[in-house]
Amino acid sequence: MKRKNVVIVGSGFAGSFAAYLLSKNFDVLIIDKNPKSVERKCLRLLTSSFFSINPIFRTESFNRKVIVNKIPKALIVSKHNNVQLNLESPEIVINPKKLRHILLSKAMKNGAKFLKANFSNFSYKNKRLIIALNGKKTLSADFLIDASGAESIISRKLGNKIEVKNAIQAEIMTDKKMQKSLWTAYIDISSKDLVWLFPYKNHLTVSYTSTIPKSKELLSQKFKMILKMLGTKKIFKIEQEKIPIWNKSIIYGQNNVFLLGDSAAQVKATTYGGIVPLFRAAKILESVISKNKNAEEYAKRLSGLSNELKMHALISRALSKISDDDVDFLLELIKKNKKLIGARDELSKNINFFWLLPNLLNLRFLSLLFKAIRA
Repeated sequence: MKRKNVVIVGSGFAGSFAAYLLSKNFDVLIIDKNPKSVERKCLRLLTSSFFSINPIFRTESFNRKVIVNKIPKALIVSKHNNVQLNLESPEIVINPKKLRHILLSKAMKNGAKFLKANFSNFSYKNKRLIIALNGKKTLSADFLIDASGAESIISRKLGNKIEVKNAIQAEIMTDKKMQKSLWTAYIDISSKDLVWLFPYKNHLTVSYTSTIPKSKELLSQKFKMILKMLGTKKIFKIEQEKIPIWNKSIIYGQNNVFLLGDSAAQVKATTYGGIVPLFRAAKILESVISKNKNAEEYAKRLSGLSNELKMHALISRALSKISDDDVDFLLELIKKNKKLIGARDELSKNINFFWLLPNLLNLRFLSLLFKAIRA
């Protein structure tokens, strides 16, 4: 029996993982106009739920090649307060280039093909997908997956209007002491700034974005100030990235055309992490396509993930409404019960609602909750 074929646009994390999963039972073709540019400028810091997504992530060989560091502690710093947390499970720092390389290599070993080309458009002919490439070349396919990123042509064609925020990240050497067992998040509400610091190999990775959209120029100016404050002696790498912001109106596909990863804004609005959500979405998509289902079924199966992204979006909007004093107050509450949140993923499962109940009697906490609901 002839195998059905899947065309995947984009060879970043979303495209390479989807190709790996689907290449076992489908003829897979990956299209990318510039494969060298897709080494996703990701945060590199993942929660331990990453290991539960696929057995390959738990193998000794994979861990040896991809996992750079394991971090058991977190420090959250506000304007005038801070709290240190012992994480329920150590979070991991990955080598993104090696992660993508392994997934693509395994997909190719399963029979997936790679075509360096520029995707142009898609249409239908006799219920078959016709995929147009620049240069008037066309392909036909049973399924089309768009994993091309935040500025996806297909996503726009389906009617999505996705807001993006600029982010910037650097690997640096600093004159300050670096703790390899700790990641740090700085929240500066008045300046609308979010800064993440974590050890990467023998360097320090600094990631900076804003709670509101800022231009690349403004972001770069502020980032230079941050690097100076950190006592930067040497910059090894500096990268800029557009981060898509999830919204409840996202369309995940149409018929046998599917959106995955940044194309569908499958990114947490609080930390701007997208690897774990997109890998979870890719697993769902593989199941949907394997059962010959369409984008409507994909959207239904994504409801759990969508609810989690909705909660992250709510928290992010709330942060734009509250003050630095409010964040100081919240950190003080967390100090009293450091198990408020068990993990950064699946917040609906990991928030300690038993802790929240007595705090509903606290008028200031109620005021913050009201701001969050109105956000």
